[in-house]
Parts: sequence; structure tokens; C-alpha cells
Amino acid sequence: MMSPLADRGDAFNVIHQTVLERRAMLLLMRGGRYSVIKGYSPSSFSLFDSGGSWWMMKNVTGVCGDSGDARHVFYPATFLAMSA
Repeated sequence: MMSPLADRGDAFNVIHQTVLERRAMLLLMRGGRYSVIKGYSPSSFSLFDSGGSWWMMKNVTGVCGDSGDARHVFYPATFLAMSA
């Protein structure tokens, strides 16, 4: 869905738009983890995660190439939006 060089803000905007369209975003993260983001708030994402997490704070999340010291790094080139 996005260029691998996307920044954090672009990635978050795509995720927000996908959720507003009533779709879920499947994505891969550093370490081979995958998540399905099903919602968001101003400060966090609501998700189903292969590591068992149910939410993730946005302030510790980044994208490959724009992650700084983020604990969670998304790979935007892997984003896949799903509809049920």
C-alpha cells in the first residue's frame, strides 16, 4: 500500500483511514511479528498481535527508516488492508 520510505505520520494516516473504512490493517513488524490493527485512539492502536498484545502506544512506534528509538517498528511495504 505504501512506499518502503514512508514516514511515521504517513503510515499512521493510512492506518487511520483504513480503520475508518471499516477494514483491518495487517502488517509485519521488526522481529518477524505480525499484527492486525482494528482500531486506534489519539495515543494508541488497538490490535490482535502474534505476540499476544492487545494495544500499542503510538509514541513508541515507528516505521522502517523513521523509527528513531521506537520499540515497535512497522514495515509499510507489507501493509495489507482487509475487509470482512
